[in-house]
Amino acid sequence: VGKGGFGEVFKMEHKTNGSTMAMKQILISKNRKVSKIKYLIFEEVEILSKLKHDNIIKILSYQNDENHLSIFFEYLPDSISSVYKTSGAFKESNCRTIITGVLNALVHIHSEKVVHRDLKGDNILLKGDHPYIIDFGLSHKFDRESHSTFYSNAGTHFWQAPEVRLNIIGECGRSSDIWSLGCTIVEMLVGGNPWQNNKIEDEIHPPIPPNLSVNLRDFLNACFLISPEVRPSAKKLLNHPWI
Repeated sequence: VGKGGFGEVFKMEHKTNGSTMAMKQILISKNRKVSKIKYLIFEEVEILSKLKHDNIIKILSYQNDENHLSIFFEYLPDSISSVYKTSGAFKESNCRTIITGVLNALVHIHSEKVVHRDLKGDNILLKGDHPYIIDFGLSHKFDRESHSTFYSNAGTHFWQAPEVRLNIIGECGRSSDIWSLGCTIVEMLVGGNPWQNNKIEDEIHPPIPPNLSVNLRDFLNACFLISPEVRPSAKKLLNHPWI
């Protein structure tokens, strides 16, 4: 049902009770970077095991052998991106409901000193208007209280914050997730790539669609503040008038 940088996701059915689940499987027998892949997968398992929240996908179990690493999750068929591909762009009201859930999840993720690093429509599953953040394969744990603790060009290009895209040492952190959140909102509103046909180097941030409420425009402008140090936290954004 899906494919990522480290493996594939399959829909599984329990032989006994007929329940469905998703399995993320990574083939390691032919991978030269086995130790690095194992580290990333085990870190994803560790992160998901401690992130208990109603807007974060639940890990059911995991297993590994000499050829594969597998993680089992609850199965949800729809994502933000699959919905707009079949039904068109989201309305602002639906977008608000979904993003409120995503923000609640981000507050919890960041409070546990984790940065997701790949927030986008593909990585937010939906059950109606209830969102579940998935795919913590690129997530990073940090120990210091500082919002910025590492640098890495991780994530998906069109959703990356400037400091991530440019690999600016010491500026990539929780605020980078906020930029990606803004990109995801634009993605929902336009029904596709948040940058549309614009080149990233030609724009300061993804073009904000017309005909939005004043509050949503202000919310997006806050997400797209260039300096990560002044971008509002997820907790602060939950108190924004648009929410």
